[in-house]
Amino acid sequence: MRISGAFAWVFSYEVRLNVKLKRKKLDIRVVLIYNMSKKGRDFMNPLENSIYAYPQLELIDSAKLYSDKFMEMTEQAFYKGISRLCQENKILRVAKGIYCIPKKTKYGTISLGEENIISYYLGDYNGVLTGYKLYNKYGITTQISKNVEMFSNLLYENTKTISNVRIKKANIKFTDNIIANIELLELLENYDNIEDINIKMLGKTLEKLVNCYSEKSFNKINKNIKYKKSTLASLNLLLNHYKIENSIEKYLRKTSKYKTIDLGRIYEFTS
Repeated sequence: MRISGAFAWVFSYEVRLNVKLKRKKLDIRVVLIYNMSKKGRDFMNPLENSIYAYPQLELIDSAKLYSDKFMEMTEQAFYKGISRLCQENKILRVAKGIYCIPKKTKYGTISLGEENIISYYLGDYNGVLTGYKLYNKYGITTQISKNVEMFSNLLYENTKTISNVRIKKANIKFTDNIIANIELLELLENYDNIEDINIKMLGKTLEKLVNCYSEKSFNKINKNIKYKKSTLASLNLLLNHYKIENSIEKYLRKTSKYKTIDLGRIYEFTS
């Protein structure tokens, strides 16, 4: 039997030790298996320690964990370790590349919920909620969607769906002003598709958000999130209505006709 590397040293050491102690019988296979499994556990310790540093029900993004702490390992070895922890029920796989330490109660095992996922990707100015969470925030509709939409700068892929939460990547440093400008653009892009829309609340929200408009913030957003030309045309119309200086026209073609928001209808209800 040919043995190489670390195991050859272990094997040689164990044989010398046991000969020295004059043991009559030595099961080499047992010695090797013991040391191989021990070495395997030693490799797992840093990964397990990193995993156990997460609180229960906190989202664990394996791609981020690998990038932050385990680049010296091969991806194959890293994910084999993750797979082993799953098999041992120490962590739960929630979606591709997403795990958590479950919470065990007398009623069963609890995994990640919607709020855990949202909290992780929003973080401390790491994202912004869009879709019906945004519309509900401003009272634009009372309709509630089962699905959650958001942008986040913590995402490694362009998009990811975890349970009922769909996250889109946005390489932006989020601030209050950036968030307000994204919310404004999201409303201008999607207002036509909002069920049971409250036009009066839409008008009040647009008025509030348009006064937060910043050319600097818009340029940052526009580099990372691509909105329709009709949305930019609506933004230009709204800014001009409130006499807010802007340079949105440079993104529009003068010869094109865009479908824009009907401000007359909106402010008829608002006034």
